[in-house]
Amino acid sequence: MSSGDGGASAAQVSQMIREAFAVLSQGVELTVYNTRLGNKGQQVIKNIVWIDPDILRICADTSRPSIVDRALGKVAVGLYMRDISEVREGDDALDFKTSPMPPLDRDKCLSLLGTERALCFEMPSKFARDWFLERFRHVIGDVLGEEERRSR
Repeated sequence: MSSGDGGASAAQVSQMIREAFAVLSQGVELTVYNTRLGNKGQQVIKNIVWIDPDILRICADTSRPSIVDRALGKVAVGLYMRDISEVREGDDALDFKTSPMPPLDRDKCLSLLGTERALCFEMPSKFARDWFLERFRHVIGDVLGEEERRSR
């Protein structure tokens, strides 16, 4: 599986976007390397990673916000998809480098980089990393308007 589009047809890309939204709407538990997630000094923790489709935000925290929190307008920790400037494979991101525990396998790592923060994940396998890498890239491209895509 390639990390690029590999010549995927429009129908294949559309299917990958639907798959990503289906999986991330449910949420997945991943190892997250991030110094700013409020993990009380821990930099490596299992988090639930999900997409909030109402505000197009990829979120990562130890639990999803309650209905009351959402009604009060509280936004979960994460990145707005429009703010993600790069989906990067490997462990070449600050949160991996500053972690007291390095990733077990850099080939299982992926980062979402934005101005708000970076979300750095270690996936359970290289296959999972490649699956998410390709789909994150397509989802981000789909969310951006034509002008935004050209400017990046």
